[in-house]
Amino acid sequence: MPATAAVTADYVHREKRATPREGMSVGKSRLKWSNIGYADAPVPAEIEALARDHVRKVGAEDDVGFVVLHRCGGGSFYFLAVQTWRGQNEVWETVYAKTGPDDPDFKLWTYKTAHRGTFCVWELGVVWHEKQAWVRFLNSSRGETDLQRYLDDRYEGLV
Repeated sequence: MPATAAVTADYVHREKRATPREGMSVGKSRLKWSNIGYADAPVPAEIEALARDHVRKVGAEDDVGFVVLHRCGGGSFYFLAVQTWRGQNEVWETVYAKTGPDDPDFKLWTYKTAHRGTFCVWELGVVWHEKQAWVRFLNSSRGETDLQRYLDDRYEGLV
């Protein structure tokens, strides 16, 4: 297969693992949480704690959604993507990044062009699960028990 601009000839793809973590409440918002990383390089506890503090600091509206903390590669670059369900069936996203060991906190990730990245193949594993779980919630009576069922429905596995 010839290399393209999207995939270089030397790229080697590896599976990562999505690991559900304890959800969190921020104000009235209720957020599920997933970490993504290589099996031999998961998200360190201190980075997850820093990310959780950041989400608490930036706050959230009265939303329901999910957070993906992704260790990119096996190094010290992390994406922190906060997704919330709005307009009944739309996922909205705010992305933060910690770009290295000298970066003390997560910062808003900005884009220089209108055409920009959204989800990588690993994050899409969690997003696909969340889409299906949200549709189950939408098709329910949407009471507190149904919402709790959504919040408890978390993906764990290879992505």
